[in-house]
Amino acid sequence: MSRLSGIQNIGGCCSRALYNVVVHGFAFMALFTAFQLIHDHLVYDQTSGGFQTTVLKDIMDDSQLGTQSLAIIYAVFSLANFVSPIIVHYLGARFCMFLGGIGYSLFIGSILTLNAAAILSASALLGFSAAVIWTAQGNYITANTNPSTRPTYSGIFWAQLQSSLLVGNLMLFLIVHGDKVSQGEFRSNKLHPNLPRIGKIALLFYRILLGVAIGGTLMFLLTRTPPPKPFNEFDIQGATETDKSVNNRDEVKPPKSVLSILKSTLRLLVERDMVMLSFSIIYSGASLTYWSGVYPTLLGNTFKPQDIGLSGMIVGCAEIIGGVTFGRLGSVASLSWVVIVGLFAHASAFFLIYLNYRSDVFDPLLGIGLTISFLLGLGDSAFNNALYTILGNLFNDRSSEAFALFKFFQSAMAGIAFAYTGVLDLSWQLLILALLLLLGSYSFIYVDKKPRNRTGYHPIT
Repeated sequence: MSRLSGIQNIGGCCSRALYNVVVHGFAFMALFTAFQLIHDHLVYDQTSGGFQTTVLKDIMDDSQLGTQSLAIIYAVFSLANFVSPIIVHYLGARFCMFLGGIGYSLFIGSILTLNAAAILSASALLGFSAAVIWTAQGNYITANTNPSTRPTYSGIFWAQLQSSLLVGNLMLFLIVHGDKVSQGEFRSNKLHPNLPRIGKIALLFYRILLGVAIGGTLMFLLTRTPPPKPFNEFDIQGATETDKSVNNRDEVKPPKSVLSILKSTLRLLVERDMVMLSFSIIYSGASLTYWSGVYPTLLGNTFKPQDIGLSGMIVGCAEIIGGVTFGRLGSVASLSWVVIVGLFAHASAFFLIYLNYRSDVFDPLLGIGLTISFLLGLGDSAFNNALYTILGNLFNDRSSEAFALFKFFQSAMAGIAFAYTGVLDLSWQLLILALLLLLGSYSFIYVDKKPRNRTGYHPIT
């Protein structure tokens, strides 16, 4: 009878954990459906026809505001990752995700003010909020998973998160169809009498995005406390009751001091496994900037601006497919095989980019361009799923610190990549990405090959 009760308890814990993963995944999907569009169009060229370009360049007549906003976001995001574990430790992951959502919503709302000072101030708040929300998310999904469920649940979350690309770009594609701003179209407006018609549509669209972001933020309040981790008899068969009681006391650990959390983060920064994984994380940051900002602009400039929305939808589909399949692959095979799939997907994408846009073999083809979008999304999904899982497995007791460093390396490299893509030729950009891809893949497999005494952890053989 006691054994049956134990099995029912484990089943209940799994149900609550899955509920938490799915609900917080929908919250992130809604929040980033709104934000991803804004972020991407901060990066895109003026020819992309993005709403952010419309608002900042055409309505506000400030061609540098988007660049300044991005610079502030990346700088604050990178530095705030060293204090975000402290905030998450004291306030809790669920509340920190809610607070982070408020920061994202305020940034979207600031653009509606058409005030440069408000937008730049909100950019700093967004950078800080991003560090807090992503550190909290890593801590929360780790608390709701164990080594056997972590690959699958991480894949579910990633598929939900990247659904924002599909939904957001579909909204953009249907509403504006990539048309450029028509400077000759004006409509009377009490607040902005000379506001272009397309600008008025842009601001209306931003109000819709703000509502979506607020809805996503409120969804964080529906999450529940992570279930207690059941004692795993398959990990430590023959353990004594004293061992089990020690395991159960993990739930009531005394709170850490601010200094101890900061020291823990800095110690983790120089640990061998984290140093090796940092190369994989750095690559994920460089590729993030490329597929989310550089490549859509390249495709839009080569073909038609509305093709950017189509490309974004294809990337979103690839991310969703990857989230579902790679989560399963990581569970039954190895995380290294997931990274190997990502390696081949991105290597193929980089080769096709050079062939389609830089070689003289044939004129650029839209079909190849959209195939590249799919490969970029698939590879990105592979690397991020593998990184989420291995960080949770290796640093389960320091998940806040681990995911804070994850976002530190990723956001710092994304900012650096954003800077050099504006001055380097496409061929040099591809060379940098290819070298980082090889280095990041090797370093991940090196860490994954090390033997682990962990259930559900299968290093490559």
